[in-house]
Amino acid sequence: QRTISPEAQRVLRSLEEEPVMFFEPLEFVLDETTKKFVREVVEERVKLGMRTEYVEPPSQPVEEDETPGGGHDEQAMGEQRSLMADNKKLRNQLAREADQVRRLQEAEARHKDAMTQEQEASATLREEIEALKEQVSSV
Repeated sequence: QRTISPEAQRVLRSLEEEPVMFFEPLEFVLDETTKKFVREVVEERVKLGMRTEYVEPPSQPVEEDETPGGGHDEQAMGEQRSLMADNKKLRNQLAREADQVRRLQEAEARHKDAMTQEQEASATLREEIEALKEQVSSV
C-alpha cells in the first residue's frame, strides 16, 4: 500500500475541485472514455511524482541523541540528507532508464517489423528478376 504525502493529497483535492480541462477542439474530438483515461493518468502521475519526494514519518518517535552541549548530531543529519538526496537522484535515474529501455524496445519492434517487410519486398523482387531472366533467355 502506498503512502501519499500531504502535498500530493492537497494537489489531488485541487484536481477534484478544478478537474482536468481539455483544449476546446479536443473537447469535441475526444470521447468520454478517453477523457476519463486522461484524467486518471494525470491523477496517477501526480501521485507518483509526489511520492518520490515524500518520506514517511517514522511510526514510533525517534529518540534524538544529544551531545553534551545539548545540540543534535549534525554530522548524522547531514549524512542522512545526503543519502536521501542520493536516493532521490538514483530513483529519478532509474525511472529515466526504465523509460529509455521501454522506448528502445518499442523501436526494436518497429525496426524488426520494417526489416521483415523489406525482406518480403526483396524476395518478391528476386522472384520478378528470375521471371524476367527466364523471359529474356527464352527470347
